[in-house]
Amino acid sequence: MIAALICTGIATQALSAEHWIYLDNGHIRLGMNMDAGGSIGWLSPSRSTDNLLNAYDHGRYVQQSFYGDKDGSDWNGKPWCYNPVQGGSWKGEPATVLESKVEGHSLYVKTRPRQWASGEEVNDMIMEQWHRVDGGLARLRYRMTYTGTTAHQSRKHQELPAVFVNPQRHMLVYCDAKEAAWTDAPLTRKQPGPPGTQGNIFHSSERWAAWVDARDQGIGILFPHTDMATSYRVSDSGVGDCSYLAPLQTWALQPGMSFEFEAVLALGTTEQIRTVFGKIVQQTAEQPLVEIIAGGGRAVENKPATECQVTQPFGIAFDPQDNMFICEETHRILRVDAKTGLLTVVAAAKPRGPIDDAGPARDASFNAPHNLIADTAGNLYIADTFHHRVRRIDAQTGIIATLAGNGDKEISGDGGPAVAAGLGWIACLAFNHDCTQLTISGDSKSGIRVVDMSTGLISTLTGISGSRAHAVDSKGNVFIPTRFGMRMRSSDGKVQTLEDNTAIPPLAGVKHLWADRDDNILIADASNHRIRKFIVAERKLITLVGNGAKGSEGVPGPALQALLGEPHGVVTHPRTGDLYIADSRNHRVLRVPIKPNAP
Repeated sequence: MIAALICTGIATQALSAEHWIYLDNGHIRLGMNMDAGGSIGWLSPSRSTDNLLNAYDHGRYVQQSFYGDKDGSDWNGKPWCYNPVQGGSWKGEPATVLESKVEGHSLYVKTRPRQWASGEEVNDMIMEQWHRVDGGLARLRYRMTYTGTTAHQSRKHQELPAVFVNPQRHMLVYCDAKEAAWTDAPLTRKQPGPPGTQGNIFHSSERWAAWVDARDQGIGILFPHTDMATSYRVSDSGVGDCSYLAPLQTWALQPGMSFEFEAVLALGTTEQIRTVFGKIVQQTAEQPLVEIIAGGGRAVENKPATECQVTQPFGIAFDPQDNMFICEETHRILRVDAKTGLLTVVAAAKPRGPIDDAGPARDASFNAPHNLIADTAGNLYIADTFHHRVRRIDAQTGIIATLAGNGDKEISGDGGPAVAAGLGWIACLAFNHDCTQLTISGDSKSGIRVVDMSTGLISTLTGISGSRAHAVDSKGNVFIPTRFGMRMRSSDGKVQTLEDNTAIPPLAGVKHLWADRDDNILIADASNHRIRKFIVAERKLITLVGNGAKGSEGVPGPALQALLGEPHGVVTHPRTGDLYIADSRNHRVLRVPIKPNAP
């Protein structure tokens, strides 16, 4: 006997060992097995006894499941890998539900998974899921938090999520028309082969697919986080027969990783499923989209920026004419013309050459420049990290000179000329609102140095430690990151800590900060592969771009579903307020158009 908690706005008590919770809103019925980690094992029309899902074992629930490196485990005679599964192990050992809450037609579940092969409880991962029935839709949201210390080396296809349906739904339907998405473009219909068949991985330009039966009735899944999916059919094993579909992203599990994704399930005919998913996409079209604006090509220069190669971009800056400048860790400084979009090289890659001050910038040598910024006249300032200097390129003459730093790794020179000071390791530059003070930071030892641009003298800010990243807002407040927010030194010298202790995940490996035009702080949260924002007045930390996985997929696409690769820089366009991101390990620069009143 299966006990059930049926939620139609009124909760009833479960009565026996196997505990299911059903959400039924009069349109659809969604069932979660609480003895399988709260995984979804039932989807049907309201109060129907015809379950479209195949819940043959704990591996076939709609759930979270992730793959890592091989770990010596064995799945029924097959060598297996680190593979936490929300529902439990292949032998039926259930995962542990740590917390659950029903509110109206929604369910929250927090689960400690089990290893699929060994059945061991996974103590370094937590899985959370929010399930809601909304009209004829099942809206699913997932979060995985990996607290392990192992950096997995293998980039694996991650199923987000896998959906197994009963074998009567034998026809796979999707749209692969690249230029005609969400029009009347013809749909692809096919019957995939068994597991491992070539061609089972497919591209869906509309980011949905459906399994339907001979009457064209079935189940669809919308997956906004990717346009790749895989499928197969098992049709010769009797009770285990099924049709399988899983949206895919490819990445490796990393320490401290927190990853989120969403999906939507719908029932009906192909036309009905496509129509309702189209409406959802139209409604979410107002959300910010991320796009590539430099990198990804092979040209060196004098071509559109997206046709040129950009290698390890770390910093981005704009001059008063909206021209964009990019510094690469691989020693080049690049310029993207605002009018033509053409990329040119400002300074070439000569890391071991002489400093070459007082000559043309193109002939100069840089050593792993980490950041750059422009003043109101368009002069460019570069954090020449391993030359231990701040270099200046004159906007009118193109001549380069050293503004600060004598090349010494030791910290020295307060009260004297900046050009004679020892800066040590430097990584971040910021101006105050009128560009009369340039602040420099690199690590905790160096403090935050300040160059008075009228006198050329250098000093160190009191009351606040050094940091790899810092920002200065329009009021002269200086910010450095903490795990959950910011430490702020106000213009009068007072220091306070502003944090959001509810933020998930905490900040990790922050490479750059930037004060936007509302004086909130943008954060290149590199180890979390996200761009975050700290809303100062509310002491709230939110995510703007990235779902937490390291990779390059999802671009172009919704900003929160995109994969980033250790972003080292983030700035806003001085005129439009759009976000620009140095997506460093993906060798590209991204843009996120920001609409008025956006988060």
